Amino acid sequence: MHLRQALDPGAASFLSISLIDLPIEVIMASISGFSFQHYYMSLLPVYAVFAGFGFWLLLTQLSYPPISRKIKGMLTICIAVIFVIPVVGAGIALVKDTHYMADRGIAYNDVISYVKLHTSEDDFVLAWGAETGINYATQRRSPSRFVYPFPLYQAGYADQKIIEEFLGDIIQHQPPIIIDIQNSDMPIYDFGITSSEISNDLQFLQSNYKDVNKFGPWVVYEYEGN
Repeated sequence: MHLRQALDPGAASFLSISLIDLPIEVIMASISGFSFQHYYMSLLPVYAVFAGFGFWLLLTQLSYPPISRKIKGMLTICIAVIFVIPVVGAGIALVKDTHYMADRGIAYNDVISYVKLHTSEDDFVLAWGAETGINYATQRRSPSRFVYPFPLYQAGYADQKIIEEFLGDIIQHQPPIIIDIQNSDMPIYDFGITSSEISNDLQFLQSNYKDVNKFGPWVVYEYEGN
């Protein structure tokens, strides 16, 4: 039985769509100019299709007479796509992320070492911005469920209640270190929403946290209260 006959028409159409989808997904994951690893999670479904097809070909080869050189070439290409592209993509992303940090004057390993040196494993650490990698690398918990503060600045979502919750969590857990990532979209101590409780909490933070160090544009605040 020929491979073309063995392959269900619906499966053949699905494979064709996947072949078209692959370059589209790669372009969409890269078009932002950043290559963060999680951007490439959208490629997982199409990789799963190629993986299934590749292993199906292997099983088919065991069950039917020798396949043609053309089919063997397709099999080789599919396996290469499955195993090579993810590795290359991850490598490119790692290099770009490293250069992005270096271009901003940030020695990421120095930040991690500093946090580990000045906190214990039971302490909370707040990265005020989109840098929860600091918490992961140092194994320090965030004081708030808003590990990414984007919602606190999102018009139509942010309100007095969640901002008071965020600030209240910080005051309750008193992280020894707050790192201001200096993200203009998430300015520290400025939410555009205010209340008497928010004002009091901000005053407490500003009075008890002092900037003591810098890593590039990042500012490190340490708790100096009682």
